[in-house]
Amino acid sequence: MTGLREKFIRWLKRIRFKIWLYFVVKIRPLFRVGLQMFLPELGKEETEGFWQWAKWLGRFAFSLFCAAILSFFKMLYQFRPLTLLIMAAMTLFIIFYWLGGINSIENFEKFQTEIEKIIADPSQWKQIGTQLFLLLATPILFLLWYWRDHNVRADLKNKRKDTNLKDFQETQMRAAGAIEGNFKPELKLTLQIAALHQLRAFLRGDHGESFRRPAYELFRAQLSASAINMGHDQTTHWLKHLNSKRLENEKKNYNITQTMNLTTIEEPNKKWYEEVPGPLQQAERQILAEDWKEILSSGFPLAELQIPGINFPNSIVLAGQNLAGVNLRGAKLQKAHLEGVDLQWAHLEKADLTYAYLEGANLRDARLHEATLIDAHLEGADLGHAFFPRSTLYKAHLEGASLAWADFTGAILNFTHFEGANLNRAFFMDAIVNMANFEGADLRGLHVNGNTNFEGSVYDDETQFGIEDKSRNIINPDEACKNLRALGLRHVNEKVEE
Repeated sequence: MTGLREKFIRWLKRIRFKIWLYFVVKIRPLFRVGLQMFLPELGKEETEGFWQWAKWLGRFAFSLFCAAILSFFKMLYQFRPLTLLIMAAMTLFIIFYWLGGINSIENFEKFQTEIEKIIADPSQWKQIGTQLFLLLATPILFLLWYWRDHNVRADLKNKRKDTNLKDFQETQMRAAGAIEGNFKPELKLTLQIAALHQLRAFLRGDHGESFRRPAYELFRAQLSASAINMGHDQTTHWLKHLNSKRLENEKKNYNITQTMNLTTIEEPNKKWYEEVPGPLQQAERQILAEDWKEILSSGFPLAELQIPGINFPNSIVLAGQNLAGVNLRGAKLQKAHLEGVDLQWAHLEKADLTYAYLEGANLRDARLHEATLIDAHLEGADLGHAFFPRSTLYKAHLEGASLAWADFTGAILNFTHFEGANLNRAFFMDAIVNMANFEGADLRGLHVNGNTNFEGSVYDDETQFGIEDKSRNIINPDEACKNLRALGLRHVNEKVEE
């Protein structure tokens, strides 16, 4: 019954668009004309309300109709003897009503006379009986064949599922590194890599949807183990230490002209970006880069996934995904579509986000140390407390973005668009911000130092300035503007001296 139900549902999906198009093109205009004809006092809003009510009623009736049909087919499948009787009765009805022509009383009397003649002549019984038997038996035999074929297919499907389960269990063990036998370490590694590639079929759902989630969880655990082996956990602890030091300095430092360089804190001895991935890590990255759509768009949880160094193809689409806390250090995400994605606490150090689309994304507390965001689109994104030390945001679009307490220490921000952005208490020490646009931006409490370069950058009358005092109050906007002008910032209407 499952196969029949799936076929019927697919058929309903195919005709659903046609039904909707017919309603929009034919029924909806007629419905509105009818309302205006019989109820001319109704306004446009009332007419639209009636249409919405009628559309809901039509959907409800159509759903009831489909449910009734499915229930009828299910009943016929469960009660097979009843189905045979119904089919025999329908066959007799077709024979006698249409083929026999007994659709009136006169024809029925003629038919009755012919039957009496046949009964009176036994020589015709055999011929008539054979014909009736063939007519009655044909649909019944077809149903018997169909049920038998369906049962055989179900048996084959169950046997195939058992075989796939055994293959999956073996592949799972070898992919996890549990390889029995006295093999050399190099051979065990080769077998493990081969098992990972065999796991791809289960990740894609080639052997059924029931294997996708277990295969994904195994692959996710394998990625986490590889990340720990490459020292990513040490780097994560160092970044947490860096963040705690920054918060301590935030409580002590309130002068926008005072240097507060936190990126010189000693890093761990084992740096992730100096570690060369081994054959196993390279195989994992290749699998994820080639089957990213089946793995990352499967609907399975992706938060805190460990996928560093992946060279994704250009223009991958992950819009709206929950990637909070994901490790994407060193990943290639050029022209990636990440609109509205949740990347809070994500690790994107040294990631390449050139021409990436991150409009409306959540990047609060994200780590983007030395990342490349050339011409990236971050309009309306939430980047509060995000880290951008030594990153490159050349021509990046940050219009209307929330960048409060964001750290741009040592970053390159030439020709960057900050129009209408909230840069309240952001950090720009040692940053190069030439030819940027701060029109309408909030620059209150901005942290800079003598090495900050705003040469050629502009602001307008809507730009807000201010110095934060020890009570966390914003004061002296004129003095703050003067300090930033000394670093090269100028009004948009101010003529540039040749």
